[in-house]
Amino acid sequence: MPNHTLTEDHWNTGASLDYYPYAYSKTQAELVAWQLAGAQTNWTLVVMNPCVVMGPGVRYHENSECFQLIKRLGGGQWKRGCPNVCKAVVDVRDVALAHIIAAFSAEKATGRYILAGTNTNFHEMAILLRHHFPDYPIPQWTIPKLIVWLAAPYVGVDRRFILNNVNMPINLDNSKSKRDLGITYRPLDETLRDMFQQLLDEGVVVSKKK
Repeated sequence: MPNHTLTEDHWNTGASLDYYPYAYSKTQAELVAWQLAGAQTNWTLVVMNPCVVMGPGVRYHENSECFQLIKRLGGGQWKRGCPNVCKAVVDVRDVALAHIIAAFSAEKATGRYILAGTNTNFHEMAILLRHHFPDYPIPQWTIPKLIVWLAAPYVGVDRRFILNNVNMPINLDNSKSKRDLGITYRPLDETLRDMFQQLLDEGVVVSKKK
């Protein structure tokens, strides 16, 4: 992409039923939504496309991939090192606010919006968590990409995902959402701190450093 940056003009053309079907389903659903919107004149469509949504939830959801990620980072599963997967993160509270603003600001909100607070990776997330929670087994090192690639099939991960996402920086442009919706995104540090604290309060993470 130009300047290695993804904007609302871009669509996911790499995912398929065989590779990253979850992302593929999101793309197909939005395409159908735009087709439905274009076939009538009673309502208009505005789409929010959040990246990885993190932050404290109304309650802890055991099946949430995001909660499981933070649990791995802070609960000891990755204490010897984490894969350096690159992701963009947005706070769940900012996602909720963006929906509310768009719903009540029809004259401002149009088209598609990327909701992204920070372009980051698992290693940077671990550094931020260690700053607030030094007594927990949060990884200090990253696992080399080759080792992650070799191990991928044994943990149910497609090796193509490793090639495309480990040590490959991501850059999502959130300027449209900030301009049109007036969103000021929370810093990643606050998002991770509040989310991990929720896991501690719920007793999900209990192991300390040994």
